[in-house]
Amino acid sequence: MLGIAPNSVRSRYKTGKIRGERDNQGQIWVYLDPTSIEVRSNPSKGSKQESFELIQRLGYLESQLAARETELNTLRKEHDELRQKYDQARAAEAITNELRMQIQDLKAEHTSLIEQATAAERAMGELVGAKALIEELRQDRDFLREQLTAQEDPEPERRRRWWWFR
Repeated sequence: MLGIAPNSVRSRYKTGKIRGERDNQGQIWVYLDPTSIEVRSNPSKGSKQESFELIQRLGYLESQLAARETELNTLRKEHDELRQKYDQARAAEAITNELRMQIQDLKAEHTSLIEQATAAERAMGELVGAKALIEELRQDRDFLREQLTAQEDPEPERRRRWWWFR
């Protein structure tokens, strides 16, 4: 098609005079402009057939390229949607972790409050016991006062002082 030997094509590809790329098997594929291909002045019967097959092949490859471009655009849109969902999931995960930490803090605070309430209940129990004891002691005091006042003489004897002489 180019009118040169395959080794010449390889050599020109290596020097950069012809654009192309290598595939996985190591073959070089050269990019050609279909409008710049020279048609021989005396085409043979086989070359007409080759040209027709190449044109068909070119049409097929162009349709495949268009399909792949459409597929690529669809995949890019899906990628963008998935990226947004991923970002939303990361944000939700960060919020969830923050809420978990707050729950742990609240549990610790709850435990502390329960301990304080238990201590307060114990202190209240001790206060109730102390109040009952105080009330009992007051009753005992009042009872003892009554007994002492009942035993005392109405006029107590005056004691003389030892240094007082009359």
